Amino acid sequence: MSKKIYDANMNIESYIRLINFFKKKKYKFKFFSDNYEKKGVVYLRHDVDLLTEDALKLAELENKIKVKATYFFLVNTDTYNIYSDKNKLLIKKIINFGHDIGLHYDGSFNNIEKEAKLQILILEKIINRTVHFISFHKPLKKILNLNKKVCNKKHT
Repeated sequence: MSKKIYDANMNIESYIRLINFFKKKKYKFKFFSDNYEKKGVVYLRHDVDLLTEDALKLAELENKIKVKATYFFLVNTDTYNIYSDKNKLLIKKIINFGHDIGLHYDGSFNNIEKEAKLQILILEKIINRTVHFISFHKPLKKILNLNKKVCNKKHT
């Protein structure tokens, strides 16, 4: 019996099967900041909510299997310290594996433009490059269908 392409209990083996499925179908893996294409493209993203170490392991695996992804990091979170030397190095390693970094923005603040701008500046200082995209962390209803840029940045 053949293995399923996708296993609802996502693990590394089923993730690799899923990636290989798209590669066999000749899909291209692109960054959100690349020119948008409607067909034949996977825009792979990872919202880093908890374990930065797991993000690094996944980034290394994706580098080995030759796919690229965007890793969205929280700046304002209790689960990890983006300012720590360990996490700054970890993010730099993810970049060196050929991946992109975006802001995983907690949109629960009242002044989205002001707070997002501050968080973008902080993240850009840490990664020493421009942040092109934002992904919302637990978005409020008013944000879910937001059809405009935030701080002149597109969002996922």
